[in-house]
Amino acid sequence: MLSVLTDRDRLALVTFNTQAEQLTNLTPMNEEGREVAMEAIRGLRADGGTDMLKVVTPLFVPDQGSEPRTCCCRNWSNRPF
Repeated sequence: MLSVLTDRDRLALVTFNTQAEQLTNLTPMNEEGREVAMEAIRGLRADGGTDMLKVVTPLFVPDQGSEPRTCCCRNWSNRPF
């Protein structure tokens, strides 16, 4: 996914199982930002269950004056959401 992002894109990484945890702040995907994201991704490990509703719901509730949002969710296990 990182390979298709440009310097104009921003990315925040959030993990979730029974709770959500923000791994990175919203970061521009320049060279430094890509390295921050890759380090966070390299540290990911499967753990616990999946509470998608807790993670996805805030993404679709717009803040006043906020920019449009794009959400990409990836289930790293072989189990369906």
